[in-house]
Amino acid sequence: MTKDKIREVLKLYKDLLRNYPENLTDNHCFWMLFQISDMLNDDPDMEKVMRWLGFVQGCLWCRNYYSIEELKEHNRKTK
Repeated sequence: MTKDKIREVLKLYKDLLRNYPENLTDNHCFWMLFQISDMLNDDPDMEKVMRWLGFVQGCLWCRNYYSIEELKEHNRKTK
């Protein structure tokens, strides 16, 4: 994934989680999304960025916000 694609996905997830501030898991993932954004603005360790993004996506799947297929689609290149 390119940095721009990651930023696009982060925005999608931030917009979703902004609606669920009372849930501790969502709250932590929301915080992680901002940390990932900060990592991308510095000299990023892309392996760490992808691990963190994968963790957030796993939480979004566990909370039934997105299916595995939808999450895979988020990671694909836009045409």
